[in-house]
Amino acid sequence: MRLFEVALKKKQKIDTDKLGNPIYELTTFKTGKGRKSIWTVQEIALDSRIVSKKMQKIITTLSREQLLQASHLSLKGETFSIEEIKGEDEDRWRILSVISYGK
Repeated sequence: MRLFEVALKKKQKIDTDKLGNPIYELTTFKTGKGRKSIWTVQEIALDSRIVSKKMQKIITTLSREQLLQASHLSLKGETFSIEEIKGEDEDRWRILSVISYGK
């Protein structure tokens, strides 16, 4: 299986605006390997959420601890927000339910 570079990102406060509201920026804190995966017909039928073009699955070898620290990830130039993490570190893969970010 061909894997690509995955960059984990988290929101980091960089400044405040004139009203005192924090301004955040996505910063990369860890890289690893992963790839997009497709939804099977069974998964679509079992999932109560509406599966749309924006909702995707990504498989990765990054540890669950690292994934829990991240709010977003980048893969092949696309950024996604992480919605759900499935799989433990004993498993070969962690499966992420993600949504396309900024589109």
